[in-house]
Amino acid sequence: MKRVRGYLAVGAAAYLLILVVNFPAGFIRDQLQAALPGLELGTVSGSVFSGHSSPADFRGFPLGTVTWQLRPQALLLLRLEYGLSFTHPDNSGTLKIGIGPGGDVHGRALEMQLAPAPLVNRFSPMALETRGMLNVSLASFDIEDARLQSLTGTADWQDAAIESPLLLPLGEVALSLENNADTIIGTVVKGGELGLSGDIVFAPGGRYDVDLLLRPADSVDAATRELIASMMQPGASGAYVLKTAGSL
Repeated sequence: MKRVRGYLAVGAAAYLLILVVNFPAGFIRDQLQAALPGLELGTVSGSVFSGHSSPADFRGFPLGTVTWQLRPQALLLLRLEYGLSFTHPDNSGTLKIGIGPGGDVHGRALEMQLAPAPLVNRFSPMALETRGMLNVSLASFDIEDARLQSLTGTADWQDAAIESPLLLPLGEVALSLENNADTIIGTVVKGGELGLSGDIVFAPGGRYDVDLLLRPADSVDAATRELIASMMQPGASGAYVLKTAGSL
């Protein structure tokens, strides 16, 4: 019985491979854009086996050139799977994305290195210049109804600092990322020089809620402490409260 199942799997994979061979390269662009809502790919070059598209963009974040490589072994599981990478002067990353016969989408091994300023400025009421690099790692995730599900990962801003319009070293700031129903919760696990703690919650429709406490380290200078005190509400035990909400 196991041998029969093996033959059936190989036969189905071979049939899918024949189908894929006859798909135009534009098919991959359509499939990837459908699988990753918010992804916009430009001119396509190559084939369904390997190729690239440029320029590429994901919800306002430039990705530069997106490259794909078919992973034929996934055809044995009756799913299309691609290894993707993107390169841009400010952002780069890799991931594996699988698309099942019913359109179900599963991603894994996502690793991204992002310039933090575009993301930070979506939360800030004023334009900020930043330093450091934001590393995002997702072990796995599913996409259902254009929403991320079953997500686990981390976001780590290393050598973090605000450089303009004020100089504010932050150290290392890191969040753990996970799902709770339809929301994504980022919980601070490394608070940096400002002693951050709390959560950032992302809800459907691009809504977010920030609920953080700041407890500046002894190394934070008096001028920075005065600035924080002037901008934020005082909390218990010398902490400061940062609460805000909005839409991305």
